[in-house]
Amino acid sequence: MSPILGSRRRLLMARWFSVAITLWLVLCVIFWAWLGVVGVTVLLAICASAMLASFILLSAGYDLTGRVMIGVFGNLAITVTSFVTDPVGHLEINNVLAVLYAASVFSRRHEGQYLLLFTVWPIVSAASSMMLGGGRFVPILIDAETAMTLSRPITLISVIVGSALILIAYISLTENFERNLEKKARRAKRAEKVKSNFIANVTHELRTPLSSVLGLAGLIKEAEQDPGQRYLARNLVDVSGNLLSIVNDLLDGAKLDAGKLEVKREVVDLTEVVGGVCNTMRINAHATKVSLHLDYDCNMPRLISSDSVRLRQILLNLVSNAVKFSRPEATGRDGLVSINIKQISDDQMIFEVVDNGIGMTETALEKLFRPFQQADETISSEFGGTGLGLNIVKTLVEEMGGSVSVETELGAGSTFRVALPLIPVDAAVQEQKTTEAKCIVYHRNEQLAEIVWYYLGSGGISAKIAKTVADIEQLSQDGYDTVLVLDVHTDAMRDVVQDIRGRLPDLRIIGMTSDPEQISMTGVYQLIHSSPLVPTELWCSLIQSSDTERKSSAQSLDKSVDVLVVEDDALCRTVLVRQIETLGGTASEAESVTKAMAKIAERPFDLILLDGNLPDGTGPEVAQKIRSFFNDHDMKTPKIVAVTGLSTDAFKEDCLNAGMDGFETKPIHARRLKEILESA
Repeated sequence: MSPILGSRRRLLMARWFSVAITLWLVLCVIFWAWLGVVGVTVLLAICASAMLASFILLSAGYDLTGRVMIGVFGNLAITVTSFVTDPVGHLEINNVLAVLYAASVFSRRHEGQYLLLFTVWPIVSAASSMMLGGGRFVPILIDAETAMTLSRPITLISVIVGSALILIAYISLTENFERNLEKKARRAKRAEKVKSNFIANVTHELRTPLSSVLGLAGLIKEAEQDPGQRYLARNLVDVSGNLLSIVNDLLDGAKLDAGKLEVKREVVDLTEVVGGVCNTMRINAHATKVSLHLDYDCNMPRLISSDSVRLRQILLNLVSNAVKFSRPEATGRDGLVSINIKQISDDQMIFEVVDNGIGMTETALEKLFRPFQQADETISSEFGGTGLGLNIVKTLVEEMGGSVSVETELGAGSTFRVALPLIPVDAAVQEQKTTEAKCIVYHRNEQLAEIVWYYLGSGGISAKIAKTVADIEQLSQDGYDTVLVLDVHTDAMRDVVQDIRGRLPDLRIIGMTSDPEQISMTGVYQLIHSSPLVPTELWCSLIQSSDTERKSSAQSLDKSVDVLVVEDDALCRTVLVRQIETLGGTASEAESVTKAMAKIAERPFDLILLDGNLPDGTGPEVAQKIRSFFNDHDMKTPKIVAVTGLSTDAFKEDCLNAGMDGFETKPIHARRLKEILESA
């Protein structure tokens, strides 16, 4: 496709010029067909078709080709009609139309040299006619008889020269276009590289402290603490994960442009991902007066093969949008968002996010998944957002082998439905859900009690429903040592809690409240939240000490692993060392290449976790230096894994080509860290 080298106005003039000549040729064709002159009729019909084709090419954006066709076939058509209407030939008409052609199809600003050329040529042609007697001019330099003889050859030469000039201009413009295209491609490549480097550096600077925050939050979450502290630690982990999703969106925006958005496969606890999203959105939904409900199919495999970060991104984008557009001030009614997670076949699961928000029109739906576009131009100012989230959702879902669809009605709400492959992990990897916990569910809300009972049973927890305090006393004698009291935020249930505490002081009381800002309550061991009710929150709150020991044992390594952590950020280094020690490994640390090489010379390590960007060397350079050291000393090289905030494909390739055995992006989660340590 040729570029539009001139201005839009010039292109419009060229199109109208082609239309004018086409119409004139059609009239000529009709006239000569009526006279019965077949040869002229056919020739003019060909020229008319070519002019019509030039108009179509110009309209389709083939600017340069269309303009050349106007020049060549327009010139040919004018010459033919001139010759057949007047034996002498209307050379002056050709010259005038040549000037009109140049003025119509060449840009004065961008193509001034060609405009000048096609203006000078008709002037020279006209001057030659005047001197030699072309067209209707009286010859000056030669006699009339000679002029009559030379008239047609001069006209033909003029036409040939004009057509040749048009073709030369076409070739020259094409070459200029190709050179300009190469320059633009080089500039675009440099700009893309600068942008990619900038985003990579920004995300690296964000990922490093974020890795420390997530690591510390995870360690705090696993430490012994009271229920209120556990709640705060869990929310710290979830909010940090939300921040990580924002960082990923920033990086993914750049990857979308380059078509390099990728997903990975790992063991994912689906209940933790869903629970994390619900915990993150709970306070925001409560603050905007939107009720958040979760309907989770507990018959689904808990552990699946997927990408936890991408799953979280997808759900968080959909749920945050649903909450944002369901606010009462936007709809005039109470906001409601439902998250439905279910298995529809052996190999497919569905995530549904249903809201009763503002809904969309069919026109808005058409551009919903386009990058940097929103359903309505007023949305950005009223609700915020960049219009990139849903585009990333669609791309991620398709990369994961799924599909996304939308059902919406203006003023009634929307349903976003994501279908994804369900790939369970091996049965041996699935966590056991059996527990010795036995729980009484006390309620005055039968529907909520049945949901709680279903979730508890799905987690392997023995549960009984009680409707009176006397029922609780009876069940406590059968070994039920925990009671779950629903709706403890109400005055009536607070009185029930005090009554239970007075009658059964040894019974552990767990309260359930719909107020996300309430984190503790007198007489209650722990509070969990019902808006939405998350299965993992129920299970974790009811695990007894024996289950905690089993969980801790499951998290421990099967073998002793000696690790060297090479990281220049002190906090990130400390957190990583502590995580390794918590899993049962031993760890040494080094903040530079020099100190790392000194540690390696002292004793061998099973595994080296290497930052990608150290003050005295990059990850690939350090990896090559380490391998050279072990090769020179005829020693077995330990496994080297990059743990870095630089997540570009080019840097990953550099690390692997330098001899690294793995590449992990910060922050690295405890489950993945354990897998790396066990593979060393």
